[in-house]
Amino acid sequence: MLPITVISTSITSLLFFVASGVVFVAWRKQKSASLYYFLIFLVSFGFQQLFFALAAGPASGKTLVSNILWAAAHLFMFLGISYFLRFPVSVRLHRLEKIIFKLTFIYSAVGTVIIFLSASQVKPFLLESGVYNWKVPVFVGATIGIFTTLCLLFAFIIFITGAIKVKEMALKLRSIFLALGVLIFLIAGPMHNFVSTPLLNLVADTALVAGAILLLFGIFTPKLSGGRQ
Repeated sequence: MLPITVISTSITSLLFFVASGVVFVAWRKQKSASLYYFLIFLVSFGFQQLFFALAAGPASGKTLVSNILWAAAHLFMFLGISYFLRFPVSVRLHRLEKIIFKLTFIYSAVGTVIIFLSASQVKPFLLESGVYNWKVPVFVGATIGIFTTLCLLFAFIIFITGAIKVKEMALKLRSIFLALGVLIFLIAGPMHNFVSTPLLNLVADTALVAGAILLLFGIFTPKLSGGRQ
């Protein structure tokens, strides 16, 4: 029987790819930078979840292969978050967009190297509940946690302050949806490190999808409301 982790991450991956298709169609029509950044984010997380599924399923019998796939999943995580952060920064801190993106890109490159070089030290395990997870060295967990926390918290602050400052309802709703989506990602990501039961696994993966849906609402709210994109 497949571990519950394989099933949940496969479904989550599929949902991210479906959402990517929706955004891709919109981007083909509009070619906006915000849609492009969000598209890269969704595709990256689709591949992240896919690699998690492969690592916990087909490759679970080969520790090193499973660990390398786990590391590859985080490469896509770095990529996705780096591009997602460009959206709020390009809107609120346009002059700093390229500098901040370069910083996140450099950190991502260094972080990816650290994770891959430490792959042999990662210890995958399967619980009786069917949850498959990985025990990672503290410095690897810190490398991942520092990046995701700082980037997503920064994005959340930009969105929530935007919701407070803007008066146009469409743009206010947009900022609120985006802030809530980022907040859920900020919580759901670390939750996976403490998952021990199928229910918690389901909650963590469902939260990721819910966060992505809120972000989709945020991206398309001005368009749906007749406001500017």
